[in-house]
Amino acid sequence: MNTWQLKVHNDGRDTRVRLVHDSGLCRGWSGDLACRLCRHLGLSDGEHPCPKQQAWRLFLAAHALEHALPEPRMNPPDARQVLLEHGLTPTPARTAIAAMLLPHKRHVTADSVASELALLGRKLSLARVRLTLREFVEWDLLRAIDVGGGVVFYDPVIAPHAHVYNVDTGELTDLSPEQAWITGLPELPDDVRLDDVQLVFRVRSKSGEPSAI
Repeated sequence: MNTWQLKVHNDGRDTRVRLVHDSGLCRGWSGDLACRLCRHLGLSDGEHPCPKQQAWRLFLAAHALEHALPEPRMNPPDARQVLLEHGLTPTPARTAIAAMLLPHKRHVTADSVASELALLGRKLSLARVRLTLREFVEWDLLRAIDVGGGVVFYDPVIAPHAHVYNVDTGELTDLSPEQAWITGLPELPDDVRLDDVQLVFRVRSKSGEPSAI
């Protein structure tokens, strides 16, 4: 069965909302966004079974609220705090990359990050940048999107969502949950758990000439 559990913690000081699937897939929200979700959907404290349609509604509401929040800005002290909260030592390389990437909803590659850092006067080797990005993925700060051909994008929006990859232009763009949604998950062997779900639509120009979607 494809069953979700909704876990809500709201004691007036710390609000957290988690949606957990039997397969191991989970998504969580905290802070102001979690408070807004509780008010908007009337979520009560505790753990409750969550039918698929209710889970779908929660994902849509969270997506809408995330895009309605003002774009955050992060300075190095803020970046160091985020790293510490995720169990990572705030080294200079990690802090610089976190401050540059985490506040913005955009897709980057290791090469583009290294180039942008160089323009800002922070010259880090490509190997160091790649290692740091992989660490951020392992510690749930970024999501890695492998579009094939050795190309990997990194996305600071770790909530499940689909993407469109334009092979001609090399551009990766988001699809909202309203545009693409996985309605069911397969039954998995007992000795494994679901680690991630990725949905990437590869497109190219019908005419053969590169064009953005």
